Amino acid sequence: RVFGAPYSIRYSSTESGGIGIGTALDADDDEALHSIGRPRPGVEADIRDEDGTSLPDGEVGELWITSPAVMSGYWNDPVGTAETLVDGWLRTGDLATRDDKGIFRLRGRVKEMFIRGGYNVYPMEVEGVLLDHPGVAEIALVPRPDPVMGEIGVAVIVPVDPSASPTLDDLRVHGEATLAHHKLPEAIRVVAELPRNASDKIDRRALARVEAEHPST
Repeated sequence: RVFGAPYSIRYSSTESGGIGIGTALDADDDEALHSIGRPRPGVEADIRDEDGTSLPDGEVGELWITSPAVMSGYWNDPVGTAETLVDGWLRTGDLATRDDKGIFRLRGRVKEMFIRGGYNVYPMEVEGVLLDHPGVAEIALVPRPDPVMGEIGVAVIVPVDPSASPTLDDLRVHGEATLAHHKLPEAIRVVAELPRNASDKIDRRALARVEAEHPST
């Protein structure tokens, strides 16, 4: 905005050969700010379920990509290759949706998804809503084993003001206008900071492990 320079958001990976999906330089605000755009020339992309079946527009599934640049396999790792490549298609491990304009939007990672009472919960979606609460500085939604529901969501938050942290009810009221009931957190843990791994990403496994061993309320 300051310099009036166009920009493009690009989505790719080492496995995809550095070629994938991107927003147009003249994209409107919705595409530019809230999506990864459309497949680049020579690239095909699809949204599929866990069985590899294509899903209709609007449904959340795994993002698959194919192009001449997609890798032929992992070095000396036939098992990993077989899990990642299917008939020339790359399973990215990312959850996404595609709209009726062919625009793709990321929704999280396949490995981060958990199931509450038979319904899929996507942490990235929930976190995006709850992070808009004025009292939340950072948040991670992690699963915890539950004898009735199988798994429930726990909101681990870093409050803006440690002396006036939002309560579980505050978060649920804030989220219920946007999120389905099964996606709302059912427990809360307040921390000074979220643990991070060597890549500076939130260490969700560590948080889930703590919740499993020492459940919060």
